[in-house]
Amino acid sequence: MKINFLKSSIISGLTLVIGLASCSKDNKNSSYSPQSQNSTAAVGVQLINNVKLGDILTDKTGRTLYSFAADSTTAAQSSCNGDCAVKWPPFYDANPALGTGLNNADFGVITRNDNTKQTTYKGWPLYYYSGDTKKGDTNGDGILKAWFVSTPVYKVMFAM
Repeated sequence: MKINFLKSSIISGLTLVIGLASCSKDNKNSSYSPQSQNSTAAVGVQLINNVKLGDILTDKTGRTLYSFAADSTTAAQSSCNGDCAVKWPPFYDANPALGTGLNNADFGVITRNDNTKQTTYKGWPLYYYSGDTKKGDTNGDGILKAWFVSTPVYKVMFAM
């Protein structure tokens, strides 16, 4: 009887350990999954995996970064100023530490019409969307067929 109790206890213990080991903080089904192994406090721009959109650029807190199609007509300049910049605030980090999969050569800085600075990615100024309320939100993607989540894969965008 003691042997059966001991076997049962060992099996229950192993089942618990295996069950706990299979739990993970990395939820691949989540819409937000950081790709960087670096501490987010040290990273200024990182890639996260969005189930719907694939790898997307975010700031260090996980807020999505966007590109504006109208910027294609203005070499190294932002076309979003005034009220537009209130709804689509410019992203700026003077020298962002980059997460895994990103290259320093792809980032730059422009001076906007109001003399503030804005970070660029592959020549495209980066923005936030005021309608995103939490990390990983992508509510601005596709708005007016002119605003797009920034991705590491070059997408051709045409101003409408």
